[in-house]
Amino acid sequence: MRLARALLCLIAVAASLPARADNPVIHVRARLRIDLDAVERVPGGVLVHGSLRDDASDEPVAGRVVAVSLEGPSFWHYAEPTGPDGSFRWRVPLPLGTYRLHIGAGGGEDYVAPTAIDRTLDVGRRTPTVTLQLPARVAAHAAAMHVVVEAHETDGMGPPRAYEGRVRLRVGGEPRGDVPVEDGHADFDLPGPFGRAGNRIEVTAEIPEDEERNGALVSKSVLLTTTSQLALGATPARLSPVESLAVTGALRDDDGPIAGAEVVLGIENGADLATFTTDEHGVFDGEIRGRDLPGGAAFIEARYRPREEWRDGSVSPTVPIDVLPAPPAAVWPYVISPLVTLLAALVAFFARDRRWRRWFAVARRVRRRGTVPASTTPGLAESRRGILSSLRRPDHGLSGVVVDAADDRPIPTATLVARPADSVPRAATVDEHGRFAFEELPAGELIVSVAAPGYVSEHFTRALPHRGELRGARVRLVPVRARIFDAWRRAAAPLSPAGRAVETMTPRELLAHVERKRLVPHERLAALTALVESAVWGARAPSAEDLTAAEEIASELKADS
Repeated sequence: MRLARALLCLIAVAASLPARADNPVIHVRARLRIDLDAVERVPGGVLVHGSLRDDASDEPVAGRVVAVSLEGPSFWHYAEPTGPDGSFRWRVPLPLGTYRLHIGAGGGEDYVAPTAIDRTLDVGRRTPTVTLQLPARVAAHAAAMHVVVEAHETDGMGPPRAYEGRVRLRVGGEPRGDVPVEDGHADFDLPGPFGRAGNRIEVTAEIPEDEERNGALVSKSVLLTTTSQLALGATPARLSPVESLAVTGALRDDDGPIAGAEVVLGIENGADLATFTTDEHGVFDGEIRGRDLPGGAAFIEARYRPREEWRDGSVSPTVPIDVLPAPPAAVWPYVISPLVTLLAALVAFFARDRRWRRWFAVARRVRRRGTVPASTTPGLAESRRGILSSLRRPDHGLSGVVVDAADDRPIPTATLVARPADSVPRAATVDEHGRFAFEELPAGELIVSVAAPGYVSEHFTRALPHRGELRGARVRLVPVRARIFDAWRRAAAPLSPAGRAVETMTPRELLAHVERKRLVPHERLAALTALVESAVWGARAPSAEDLTAAEEIASELKADS
């Protein structure tokens, strides 16, 4: 009786638990920004045009409603969605007079509402138009930034004419003085520094309102960048294949050492050899085996390819090294020692036995299988539901990890897009451990697409809500290399000289066999062989186009064989 009561209490407690017990999810929204390009006077009124942009990335935001109103001797109000390039453009019919211009836009789930534009406008005065040209990226510690200002004005009765006067500049909201504009043009260098690398600053050019003209203002966003410097040292300068090359170096940018960055060591203008990670002081070190280096004189270099868009990559100065030839094998033990001579004779005797040949073939097959990516079943593997999963609350989330289907290694470069049936698609990137999470998805059918460079994309469909099976799920992606090698196997199977011999032959050996026997047009097999060698064993990651080409050639060869 007591055991039954304890079991009922346990079930009640499990049913009352929330679906997730980890930390709450914080939804971070981006901020919108309204760029008012110009308010131009035209016959019968004014022309208002500008754009709606993401304040952090300066990317245009399309399809979001922007509203304008002018209040004065008459009232005019209008609202419509922005165009594909985030722009809006209204022709406002107004009589002469002074008006209060207001432009605003609403926020939403992904964006915070922008700061509204409020301005006094006199339709009876000339209306200037200002354009601002400046680089999209500039070094945070640069001495200057080149800026070009173009300004024209119109009274609505004729063509625009060049503006003569001064333009007021601001950088990041701070005044930077006035610039004279002659014949509608000003070309100058704006002195730095401009702020911290990784931030975006807003450069504003404004023509103040006066008795003759309305005011005009234009803003542009600039990403502040930083350069990187990479140093490399290696010892010894001469080494044999049995020795190791000790390498060390340091990575920094304009603000100091760069910690936790990946530095790739490779041959000058050649293949990568090894990857190192910098410590908290920006320093990296390690060793490279002499047999992994090309023989003779060579030059090695360190390469830094940053993940941040605001940090520039760099290559270190080259370091010369000389890899000596391998020493010749000693022969005196075979002459002096009768025991060694006897062992050599026994090896030669047993090597002629066909059973030894079969064993060597098996070892060779295992060795080659280890160098080729295995093809494992891809797609979504749901987590196992527990005994009490039916008592859990309905769950509207999806979380898990994206891994390599060959070895279950996390893929930190994967991206996911969740497409609910009646809602806006949502995108997510995985962290360094390949983990991802979607929360508060709408109920109904959910289509999820998963992609990563060098892997075949996957798509799967599930229904929401669920009872926990979509928490801790695993998404397996097959490497493109493995799919290309599978295509070669299918084409090579009917061309091999004996049953299952394709598993013990390299693509180059099979091509030589086909050319000798003239089984099929060897030009297509040669093209497939070159594609397989480049994609499977080359340094460059194969693309989806390489996979398509390999499967097409394999299908043609299989049809002809």
